Amino acid sequence: MAVLDKVPLITARVRVAGELATEYDPLDDHEPVINLDKKGSKIPTRNCYIESKSGAEFAIEITVSDKYQPPKSHDTLITEVYIDGQWRRGKVMHVPLSRGREKTIIISSGRASREKMGEKPMIGKFVFAPINKISDPMSADKLNEDLERAETLGTIRLCLSTEALQHEMIIPRTPSPEPSATTSIDANALSLLSESDIRRLALERLRDTQIKNEFSPVKREAEEASQSPRRWKFVKLNDGKEAVDLTDD
Repeated sequence: MAVLDKVPLITARVRVAGELATEYDPLDDHEPVINLDKKGSKIPTRNCYIESKSGAEFAIEITVSDKYQPPKSHDTLITEVYIDGQWRRGKVMHVPLSRGREKTIIISSGRASREKMGEKPMIGKFVFAPINKISDPMSADKLNEDLERAETLGTIRLCLSTEALQHEMIIPRTPSPEPSATTSIDANALSLLSESDIRRLALERLRDTQIKNEFSPVKREAEEASQSPRRWKFVKLNDGKEAVDLTDD
């Protein structure tokens, strides 16, 4: 196949496993790839299709006729191969050729991957990779399951009880009931209180007990005083009888 119709003296073909591959023209509705040069001008191109055979090696074969004449002030023909949009290899040929001696260039290997700075490039044979096709359709249940899982992807849910949230001071604690002098606190009630609440209640109970003890002697003295008999003052009247004097405090 000629690379370009306007340059029939240069041809390019693909050999698969040593045999020339059959070329097919693009479909009518195929949109051609448009390449531009550095000046923004359209670069002439031609597209064709060949059969891909999984695991088979292939090579690009470029032939230049001895009748080919390069443009003025040019003496070099550069051929470069791109596969999957990546540059693989290039070769140089000096032109024009001697009469009666056409020349063929075969490129069957090239750079397999991008090399890092200071490393040697990795060269490999051109091989058709297998094409994998998913034949098993996805069921509706599987699709719905995946969609449901996708809604919660990246979500972390943490559940805590009310007591745990109060312990971590995330929410306010429930106010403790005021202790009653006549009501005793059982073990179950104490288990629901925090250590600080238990300490506070103990201090309040101790303070109430101390105050009660301080007022107890005063109360007993008052009670004893009220229980002792009062001494009345008697006066003797003119007739010799005794009477109680109520004028004294």
